[in-house]
Amino acid sequence: MDIETFFDISDQVMLFLLAVLVGAGLGILFDVFRAMRVVFPPAKKSGLTALSDIIFWLIYGFTIFVYSVQYGRGQVRFFFFIGSLLGFILYLLTIGNVVLGVIKKVYGYVSEFIHFVYSYTISPIVKIMRFIYQKESAVFVRSHKNDIKFSLNVLNLLKKPANVLYNKKAKLD
Repeated sequence: MDIETFFDISDQVMLFLLAVLVGAGLGILFDVFRAMRVVFPPAKKSGLTALSDIIFWLIYGFTIFVYSVQYGRGQVRFFFFIGSLLGFILYLLTIGNVVLGVIKKVYGYVSEFIHFVYSYTISPIVKIMRFIYQKESAVFVRSHKNDIKFSLNVLNLLKKPANVLYNKKAKLD
């Protein structure tokens, strides 16, 4: 059994083109991360953008490693990186920009629709509930104040031993 340890030119060209396709696939994955940033914009100093970039590049490196093991017979070749980066960049500069533009437009339309539905259905209910809460809370606060006054009056009555019947000593004859 002969184990081939080298790639001829046609194998290298096929591996390079396949690496370009892998890079384009990783560009699609990167668009998922970009879409998440559009939908859930991170705070300015939260570090979530850096974290998502680190996660993406770890996935990118792992994918190139698996590609090298699967198709490159365990050999990591420099042209794997070049091909994948070329595919990634080509995707981002062509289809990726279109996809991100579509994602932003769709998100804008969905956001406007949700805002419209909220403003005509949920917002009036919230306003009514807030009004009821304000009116009812005044009643409950007044009732609570009356309860406190009553409790203090009862305590004051108990502190005066002359007014309480069971505090008088009975004479035994």
